[in-house]
Amino acid sequence: MTAEAKKALAVLLIEDNGADAFLTKEILHDSTVPVTVHVVQDAAKAFAHMLSGGVMTPDLILIDLNPLEMDGFTFLTEMAKEERLKYIPVFILSASSERADIEKAMYLGARGYFTKPLDPDRFEMEMQKLLKPAEQN
Repeated sequence: MTAEAKKALAVLLIEDNGADAFLTKEILHDSTVPVTVHVVQDAAKAFAHMLSGGVMTPDLILIDLNPLEMDGFTFLTEMAKEERLKYIPVFILSASSERADIEKAMYLGARGYFTKPLDPDRFEMEMQKLLKPAEQN
């Protein structure tokens, strides 16, 4: 395994529910993919910090569909406008399983949509797919 493959995946988790954030972090830390997780409650502030360079650019963003101040749809729309940020994979986490929400999120550029409570096996599989191209380089 190369040094690059051993590098921890930097995950930004935008979640305003403490219990959901804790459970998501536990699933991430239990996976076979090494991760470092930074949790924030406010999507608008997280976005502003990424724009300003105030936080490290994450490898992956997980965002609740309805966190404080900025919803997941707006977040996806704003991410797509920023050249430096638009290639970061964003996955939506939501209690909603409404087809319209899923379709809208995917249309706006989400790489995946997970319904809460998270399915650890499906979540792990998606992360492995995401990492595969990086491991082959």
